Amino acid sequence: MNRQEIFNKVYDYAKTMQGPSYYMEDGISPTCAYRGCNGNKCLIGALIPDSLYCKEMESNVIENLLQEFPQLDDYLEINDNEDVLFLGALQNCHDDSCVFNHHFAPDKIPLNVFKQQLIENLTCFAKTYGLM
Repeated sequence: MNRQEIFNKVYDYAKTMQGPSYYMEDGISPTCAYRGCNGNKCLIGALIPDSLYCKEMESNVIENLLQEFPQLDDYLEINDNEDVLFLGALQNCHDDSCVFNHHFAPDKIPLNVFKQQLIENLTCFAKTYGLM
């Protein structure tokens, strides 16, 4: 997939999200997840087909994910470090949308607040990368 195709896919997915993708790592503190306990996927998680996903992917930033799971690197057609940085910035669009009342709180943020921030983040991302 090229960058525009990746963006289109995650932007379409973002419009349908029913909240942030997270799990409770220690039972108390939420952590963003590619596939969350709440049934949601983060933006990068939406790019990972079910056939390539496994729980061991969780708790990895995109750089580590691509190194530990080279099949994703092939599937996403990562060509260089700039592509990895692109995906990392895309991952941050979701993670940064999980801040509520100045705290990282994906388990407490209202859906409308999350979605508004996510779409704003994606719009800014698109402008930065010349997409849309």
